[in-house]
Amino acid sequence: MNFEWLAQFGYNEAAIGVDVYRADVVILDVMDEAVSDQVLELCRTLRRGNRDVCLLLLVRQDQSKVRTMAVKAKQAGIADDFVFYDSSLAYLFAKLAAL
Repeated sequence: MNFEWLAQFGYNEAAIGVDVYRADVVILDVMDEAVSDQVLELCRTLRRGNRDVCLLLLVRQDQSKVRTMAVKAKQAGIADDFVFYDSSLAYLFAKLAAL
């Protein structure tokens, strides 16, 4: 798998970064419940832009509201998939390859 890692340190910057860098995949870190609405809004923004980009949520499995949000986002097509923080690097790469 060949990829280039380009970090954006704010959700507001991420939408611009997707356009500037022509991202194929975006990994969004859902640190906790406090940012979950902001992450969902970013996903919706990226989807509305008809961008052909895959959205992968990185979530903490110990926070039930964040887990539920990730499952619902995947079911609704807002995000393509999600992985938990404690997933192995091999599992993350497998998810990325499957997207």
